[in-house]
Amino acid sequence: MDHTLALIALPMLKQLKETAHGSQMVDLEDVPVDLRYISYAEYDSQKCFDFYNDDEKEGMLHQRWEWVLGEMIFAMEEIVRDDDSQFYKHLDKTKYKTLDEQIAAMECDWIGLTNYYDRMDNGLRLFGKYFRGL
Repeated sequence: MDHTLALIALPMLKQLKETAHGSQMVDLEDVPVDLRYISYAEYDSQKCFDFYNDDEKEGMLHQRWEWVLGEMIFAMEEIVRDDDSQFYKHLDKTKYKTLDEQIAAMECDWIGLTNYYDRMDNGLRLFGKYFRGL
């Protein structure tokens, strides 16, 4: 089901990113540090958002939304692609008599694989969090 839903959502997300008519407000903790222009203390103490009137800062509002859409798109693309083989060292299967021997000898980039799945999970989290902004 996740694959089927990703097939539906992916082209829609790409179209939205390409033809956006505005931007969803994005929480600062959901974007990389370089897309945050104020500290958490300043953000948390805001009673109103008058700083969005500044053109440069408003531009960052759009950049943050584009980044969030990009992460959603990444997650959906990877679900559709369904291939994490780049994190495994491919073995010469003729050296091993059984599948169990192949599995025991297999090498994996666990850090890369973990980061890959963490990024996918974050893209899906953002999809859920900002779903109504789509």
